[in-house]
Amino acid sequence: MKKLIILLTILSNSLLWAQSKENTTVTFNFENTSIALPQSSFYSTLQILDIRKQKEDVGFVKYGGQNSKKKLLLSKTIENIFIDYFNQLLPQNSASKNLTFLLRDFYISETPNQANFLLKGAFFSQENDTYHLISKVEKKISFNSTDKLMSLQKQVNNLISTEIKTAMESNTFLMERAFTLNDMISYDDIMKSEIPLYSNNKYPDGIYKSFESLKHLKPDFPIQEIALSPSGIKKIKYKDNSGEIVNAKPIAYAIVKDNNIYIKGLNFYGVIKEKNNFYFVGEVVQGPSFGDVLLGTAIGGVGGGIAMSQSTTLTYKYRIDYETGEFVRD
Repeated sequence: MKKLIILLTILSNSLLWAQSKENTTVTFNFENTSIALPQSSFYSTLQILDIRKQKEDVGFVKYGGQNSKKKLLLSKTIENIFIDYFNQLLPQNSASKNLTFLLRDFYISETPNQANFLLKGAFFSQENDTYHLISKVEKKISFNSTDKLMSLQKQVNNLISTEIKTAMESNTFLMERAFTLNDMISYDDIMKSEIPLYSNNKYPDGIYKSFESLKHLKPDFPIQEIALSPSGIKKIKYKDNSGEIVNAKPIAYAIVKDNNIYIKGLNFYGVIKEKNNFYFVGEVVQGPSFGDVLLGTAIGGVGGGIAMSQSTTLTYKYRIDYETGEFVRD
């Protein structure tokens, strides 16, 4: 009898462990593509170069009465997802070149309020041992819906296959520079070297209305009046198109004065450069976010950090994303 009780206890614990393991994961499925085949392709093969920092973490699902968080598993490896879609889309009329996708970010999340997907990367045309950039990919999906996971699966399937199809039909190089394989691993630093903000040490004084203006170091307006304090900029004014001297705070993305950059959050905060990235510490208003994706995402836009249903003020150290100008929590 004692042995029977021990055996039943072991079996019961094993069953509970198996159920617990099963209940901590959710599988995200990738089906056959419904995208129409291209008429022709410049490429006959596809390879994936994955440079993500967190390769094992692809997302989570958070739902249920207790709002429990479950790890997301993919029905295929990311490499097989892309190659399978490529092969499904490959027409008979295709050239013999190789297409390479540089994967920089891939993340899926579902919360009771949102379903989200982030894909960042770049497609390269390979010629011998050199690679030419033909397209950049930065796609975000975020929506509210019933049956979110099923809807998200369909949208993600279509997005990935559409991006692959577009690349298959493209042979126009976005840069004159050819990349080596080692260059592609250092993709972010190379792309920053093409941006004046990152490749210069001198920043012209002025009022910058957008990140585009700042990254090209082309101020939109000269500064007419400015008052600085230890906590930031107390007053900043410019002359508008009608000639009136007005407050610049409502229209500014950033201010540069005496080679110092001040970025606007709730106030203007001094920016520092560390390891070829720009950072600041300050308060930023975060609206409804991109799930509560904490990896490779941004504050203040689609791609936000911690999931919140209403706007919230967060004080943190932020990195300015060199492609979008969004404020990223590393």
